[in-house]
This record gives sequence, C-alpha cells and structure tokens, in this order.
Amino acid sequence: MLRTVKFTPSTFFDEGLKNQFQVSQCYHNTSAVVWSVRQENVVHGHIYGMTAAQAGVINGVVQRGLYTSFYVLGETPAVAALKWNTLPEGRNSFSNVSIKSYIESISTHIVNVTRQIIGKYGVVEYNIRYVLNPGQFPTGAGDIPLLVVNQNAATDAVVYPPNIYEKTQGSQGISGSFTVDLHDPNGPRTIWFNEPAIRFKRTLEEMFTVGTVWVDRYFYPTSTTGGWSGNKVADGTVGGYEWRIRFLRNPGAYNGFTFPPGSGNVDPITVV
Repeated sequence: MLRTVKFTPSTFFDEGLKNQFQVSQCYHNTSAVVWSVRQENVVHGHIYGMTAAQAGVINGVVQRGLYTSFYVLGETPAVAALKWNTLPEGRNSFSNVSIKSYIESISTHIVNVTRQIIGKYGVVEYNIRYVLNPGQFPTGAGDIPLLVVNQNAATDAVVYPPNIYEKTQGSQGISGSFTVDLHDPNGPRTIWFNEPAIRFKRTLEEMFTVGTVWVDRYFYPTSTTGGWSGNKVADGTVGGYEWRIRFLRNPGAYNGFTFPPGSGNVDPITVV
C-alpha cells in the first residue's frame, strides 16, 4: 500500500533561492514500514527584477501614495494621511503616529498591530487584531467588519489598491440568560449572563429552599485574561463571568434553620 503525506508548501517572502527543508524518513512502529520522502520545489525563488528607479525610489526612499482612509466599515469615516509604511505601533524619531494610534484615535476599539515588510520596494503587510470592542462580553469578543483602506496614487501615477481580508473571524460574545434551580416549589429563576452579584444574591434568597447567601462575581479566568481588559489572547481562548456562592444560613429543623445556621448540606444548583 502506498502511503502519502502531503504538506502545504511554504512560501518565503524574500528574494533569491532558499535551501530546502531537511525532512527525515518516518518509521511506522506497528507495521514495520519505512515511509519514503520526496521533496519538490513548486516555484523557484529568484532575484526580483524591479530596479530602484522603476520602483520610484528617490534619495533612498520608496515613494508611495498616502492612505487616505483607514476605518472599519459601518463606522464614521475619517480623512487619513498615513504613509504607506506607517509604524504598526509606538513611535520613532521620524513619527509619533502609528496604525494602532490612528485607529484608536477615531474609534472606541483597542487594537494590536504587527507589520511585515516583504521585498525591497514598498510591499507592506499589516496584521491588525481587535482586542477591545465596547458592547461585547468579554470585551475582546466580536466579529469586526472589514477595514476600508484607500490609498493615493504612487509617483508613477498608478493606484495600487490595498488588499484587505479577514484572517481570523472574531468570536461571538456571551449574551442572553440562564436559569438556576434549587428545588424551590415555585420553580427556577432567570439570571442574565452578566448578572451583578447583589441581584444574583437577592434572586436566590427569594427561594423557599434558600436562607441567606453571599455571592461574588469574577471575570473568568481573570480580569486580565480571557478577552478582558484589552489584552491580546490566543484564538479560541475562553472568557466570561464566574459567580461564587456561599450559603450562610440554611433552612433546617431548628427554628427554621440548621444549627449552626451555616451548617448542613445544600443540594447542588441546577443551571440550564
């Protein structure tokens, strides 16, 4: 039987030939079969043919048109004047404006921006990750519409339209409600997804099967992870709220409560 494993080819965003990957044969320990390996260059690298003059380089600087628009579709447009190779974040001796600072100055978002320079003559790729989006829970959740990016013509009078695409779709935030039940004869109670601790406490204490409780609400897993506080997280990270409930006075047979009132076993809460 022929066994084949195909790997997606890697692309080097640079000029010239690159050495091949070193791949070793794999031994299958249950069938005593040694798999063969065949490597193939799909496209051979070469030196890019454009000269500095053809690229519009003047005094060692690549000339490209300014970005005139850089905003999220659906939000209020703003007139931009950003260089084609604007800093992703921070500042340097030439500019105190970055893609991050500009987006955050015209919107309520917080973003994380990285930049990759491809080749010598004016090819730049920005990776923009939205890490805080007001109205979402956690605040780092939410799928943001595509950016609208427009750029003026270069010095050769040609407009090179930027390519914009969504690399990773934003996660759906939490919303809605759930019910809690402690075998109360009046049935379960409804709790909102972001219920404050004091309201959760009062809702539980309305039940005949509950005496007095103390409720604390926390960000899950912490206030600085899980998509909270505008911090960057890995894709697929889980975030939300956590409530911790302490039963202080429990119904029982001694004057209506257990003795001491905080003792006794409480049936587990049913959450739906």
